[in-house]
Amino acid sequence: MQVQQQRQRQQQQQHPRMPGVLTRRRVDAASAAASAGTVATSEALAASNGEAQQQQQKPLVVNIPEQRPSVLPPAAAYEGMVNAGAAKAAMPGPKIFLLGIMAGAYIAFGSLFMLGVGGLMPELMGSNPGLWKLVYALVYPVGLGMVVLGGGELFTGNNAVVASALIEKKCTLSGLAKNWLLSYAGNFVGSMLMVALVFGSGVLADNPMPAAAAANKCGLSFGVALVRGVLANWLVCIAVLQAGASSSLGGKMLAVWPPITTFIALGFEHAVANMFIVPIGILLGAKVTFAEFVVNNLIPVTIGNILAGVVGTSFLYAATFGVWAKPKGA
Repeated sequence: MQVQQQRQRQQQQQHPRMPGVLTRRRVDAASAAASAGTVATSEALAASNGEAQQQQQKPLVVNIPEQRPSVLPPAAAYEGMVNAGAAKAAMPGPKIFLLGIMAGAYIAFGSLFMLGVGGLMPELMGSNPGLWKLVYALVYPVGLGMVVLGGGELFTGNNAVVASALIEKKCTLSGLAKNWLLSYAGNFVGSMLMVALVFGSGVLADNPMPAAAAANKCGLSFGVALVRGVLANWLVCIAVLQAGASSSLGGKMLAVWPPITTFIALGFEHAVANMFIVPIGILLGAKVTFAEFVVNNLIPVTIGNILAGVVGTSFLYAATFGVWAKPKGA
């Protein structure tokens, strides 16, 4: 035992710093590992910062939809009318008829508003007939405004809209005929429905204007009624074109109001409006038969309305902005 203890003491005396060396080696290894971890972390941060900088340097792309101008120029407005006409010609027949009923009723509401206001101002009519006409004419355009904004197949507007599509070869003649016949029939049914409802309501029972208007309209000669029909629907078709050129509610109503006010104040003739005005006037005492209304007013006014839509609007716009304006071979 003593011999072993002496050997251990001799070994400790020969190597007194061995434990410290071992400790330093462990510390150095730990420091190296920590340094390696720090370097790796720094490299990772640098890489992530580099990626972030690259992402920040990339330009920001924002897709902004192209905005339509508030009012289209005439050429673009005509193109829009042609496209609308093609859609109308392709529409199923029952849908055209139902939308025609709606349009007839909407125009009748405008006529009712006009008669209700104008017939209750006899003093103004006697003292200042010009101002009287202007006042009742200003309220009438609500009918076409309802057609433009609420939807409807108005025969007189379609005289230009669908005819333009036919000229530009965007629809067929049979498509035009379908639209015109069914929208006309629908307008008549809608107007007659309003006649029955208004007569039953009694709102015009004491109003002298409907009977006077019916007698005056049916007293026109065939030629005068036809020409007044041309003048009326020329204004209606330009109102429809202008409304289609606008993209806002206010713009559409402003586009409709002046032309329609003009044709009413000047006493022009509109077939769909007369489908309500004359029959309600007959029911309220006008000395006119329904046959006289059809022969003396509805037929010539309808012909005039068609001429205005096709010639006054479609032909002229096709010759200036459409297919007829393009050079031959283009």
